[in-house]
Amino acid sequence: MHMNESAPVILLDEAHPLGSTVLQFERMSPEQFEQFCWWLVRKDHQLQGCQLLGKTGNQTQHGVDLFAFQRARPDDLVVFECKCWRNFTAPALLKAVDAFLDGPWAHVAKKFVIIIASRGVGNLAMSWVEAQRRLAQRGIDGELWTALHLTEKLQTAPDVLAKFFGEISLSQFASQWMRRVGFQELILRALEDSRPESSSLAREYLRQEGEDQSALVTRHISEIAGFIRRPYVEINALFPCGGQYQYPGSALISIKLPDTSGVAVSLSQKWLLKNFLGSSDAPWTTQCRPFFKGQFEKQQIVELGNSRFSLPSEALEELIRAADELSEQYIAALHRQESDWHAGNFPFVSWLGTRVVLCKLDSWVWSATLRFAKAHDVRNGSSPWHIFHEAHNRLMPCKAGGYRGFLWGAEIEDLCYENEVAILWDPSFFIKRTDEIGQWSCEEAFNWLTKELLPAALSWTLTKNYGGLQSWIHPIASRQSAREYARCWEEAGPYTDVRSVPLLDGDNHLRIGLVETVQRLQAFYHGGGYGCERAFFDVAECKELHLAMATLLKGGRGYLGYMMSKLDIDEPCSSHEQLAECIRSYVAGSEVSNDLYVLENVMRAMLEALADDDSWLDSASKKQVFSALKPFMAYYDQQCLIERHTRYI
Repeated sequence: MHMNESAPVILLDEAHPLGSTVLQFERMSPEQFEQFCWWLVRKDHQLQGCQLLGKTGNQTQHGVDLFAFQRARPDDLVVFECKCWRNFTAPALLKAVDAFLDGPWAHVAKKFVIIIASRGVGNLAMSWVEAQRRLAQRGIDGELWTALHLTEKLQTAPDVLAKFFGEISLSQFASQWMRRVGFQELILRALEDSRPESSSLAREYLRQEGEDQSALVTRHISEIAGFIRRPYVEINALFPCGGQYQYPGSALISIKLPDTSGVAVSLSQKWLLKNFLGSSDAPWTTQCRPFFKGQFEKQQIVELGNSRFSLPSEALEELIRAADELSEQYIAALHRQESDWHAGNFPFVSWLGTRVVLCKLDSWVWSATLRFAKAHDVRNGSSPWHIFHEAHNRLMPCKAGGYRGFLWGAEIEDLCYENEVAILWDPSFFIKRTDEIGQWSCEEAFNWLTKELLPAALSWTLTKNYGGLQSWIHPIASRQSAREYARCWEEAGPYTDVRSVPLLDGDNHLRIGLVETVQRLQAFYHGGGYGCERAFFDVAECKELHLAMATLLKGGRGYLGYMMSKLDIDEPCSSHEQLAECIRSYVAGSEVSNDLYVLENVMRAMLEALADDDSWLDSASKKQVFSALKPFMAYYDQQCLIERHTRYI
């Protein structure tokens, strides 16, 4: 019997014409074509259990039937019929389909595939359309594979190509890269093979290969999407986009193991940023990697969204590597989105799509602003402020070139207190401007609202309510009421800035100074920061923080006992110099703790040593302290970015 793995293969050892792009399957004998189809179908990772259905037919049939099951849906049967005819005619095609439909397999098969040796569809086109219609009436999918399809499928099966067409065919129809890809595909498919012997062999191979598995990694990254495939894991991510788009990102993750084959978990941007991304180079701990839930009976438990998986250690390692690679790309996409919209440091919200919060106003300030806009509708006058259109519950300022932007007022949970309104900028109307009459960016809208519109609305309201005839009849009362209204307006802000200010970006830490920088970091790592509990710093970074503390002690400031208690120094110290020496000895002679509680206490001691003033520090010392704080500032900035894109999404 020629239909088994050990059966000899009859090699079609004929040279193909130069420039040919299609293999000459029609030169095969029926037995060769049967063997070839069997080998090729068995290489398809979407199928499993390929078996011989019938025996070789007579000379007019020249075919052999196979069947297999869909790997993702094991109950779905696929039937193949092979036709090695030099000239496969349209009547023969319809006859083959009708014969299949009249037989018992049509009652159980979900797909019927006819494999022919001919180069293309040719005059079979209309007949194949009719054949598909007949199959569809019975709820069966139909496919027709020609020599073109078979040649293409061999791109990922160069071993089958060499087996049936010889090594010489590889130079024309394949390459060494194809052979490597074919082997890599085999390894990766074997990881999720339901046959224990196959999956265990693949895992053993990966363990023997050690760290260098770069050949098994595939990645395609663009500004809007990313694909990462590593052993055991595959991630398809949609990045948040700027431009005219207004959607947050997401990801689809598949774990490549036998018991998770065909399972893909969809994860939102909020879940990704809070649980999966943003912990590059951090260890496998539930604190740094919230999706990792611990170990149970030598298996690693991970939770992706609402799905829990039990993985071998090597699979968890690949998942973490993929997470760290995706993290870099995803965070870069968040920065691009803010840059495209000129929305740096403004929080994002989900409200009829993605919106950006410009600021907060008291409800009565927003109402007064809307009244001003209604009174200055474009149809009511021609003054410089008659630029609004139908300002019932939103602001739509316009110029000759069209709308400058859309601003909405909305109560956003967890952002607005009682009687507060968040002013939302709509990015869907923002197009990158090439002249001065285009739509406003987020930052331009914010500046216009706070520096021009709100002062104009106040002035107009005072004139309308307390000027004119009323001010003439009751001048003293009118002036007093106007002053009271203006005072309330100013006490209201009249707006609340909701932007988060990073420390490293724009060198803000240098602008605000060392004292305020340490104050922000200490408050953040004390537990008030969004995601601060996930922070991880290596021992070298923690040592630098302690040495920076020792540098600050040279000013002789702060209460010695308080600083000793925060630094957990047991040795008696009678001076700041002795305490500094104890810190240096501690750093040099023992393993410095990287516990966040310890690090936050060091920052408390630093604030005590600064005593609310850094002017006494020389520039070299200040540079050293800022350098020691840099990794802590970098994580702080990253979490501010993540908070802006998750907290109200």
